[in-house]
Amino acid sequence: MGNNTSSPLPKMGLVALARTMPLSKHQLVDLKSECIVITCGCHFQSFTIDRDSFRVALLDTMVEDSDTDILDQLFTMWDMMGSDSIQYREFLVGVSPLASGPRDSLGSILHYSLALMDASNSGRITPYNLAKVLKAINSTASFLGDGVLRTTEIQQIVQDVYGTSSPQTMSHNDVVPRLVMHPKVHKFVDGKGSGKYQLPEQNVLDAYAARSKTQSRKSKNGALRRLYEC
Repeated sequence: MGNNTSSPLPKMGLVALARTMPLSKHQLVDLKSECIVITCGCHFQSFTIDRDSFRVALLDTMVEDSDTDILDQLFTMWDMMGSDSIQYREFLVGVSPLASGPRDSLGSILHYSLALMDASNSGRITPYNLAKVLKAINSTASFLGDGVLRTTEIQQIVQDVYGTSSPQTMSHNDVVPRLVMHPKVHKFVDGKGSGKYQLPEQNVLDAYAARSKTQSRKSKNGALRRLYEC
């Protein structure tokens, strides 16, 4: 990987799954908007939504059934408390790499993830919210069996991005290049994360494997083969 925002994408399960999903960036943005509308702004501060409402949002956004199944299973994994509800903003940030296309760079994916976290569309982000972005993507990667960053490593990345002056916010344009160049981010996207999470269920990986098999039958090279030959 090069030290710029156009660095090629890594060989991770998270990105491999993205290659087989037709989920688009526009759909995730629309899904976020639908979640806000459905919750009537009542949970705007906590950005929480229950499962039934989330399924309605998926239906209204016209997400394909196969993608809906995977997102629903990921909803289950994100529902750590078993309350049948999640914080949808962090969830959508966490799954945002699944909407990446074959020509998306690491930098463009990070820009998109930061934009999803940006409730006021200011183009800026606080250290606290940057940590949330990294933790969210880290969590989704862990559910797909990828090596992940430890909490202390995420804290170190945020500290290095903002520096000793610790500004209250930074622009996305300043944050993304620093993330792309950070050695611990390289470690994560190269699939060499030192943490490994025990999956609570096998459902997402089963859906991933089934989809990969179907895609392989449709194309001689298949989505996963194209990814690993990059």
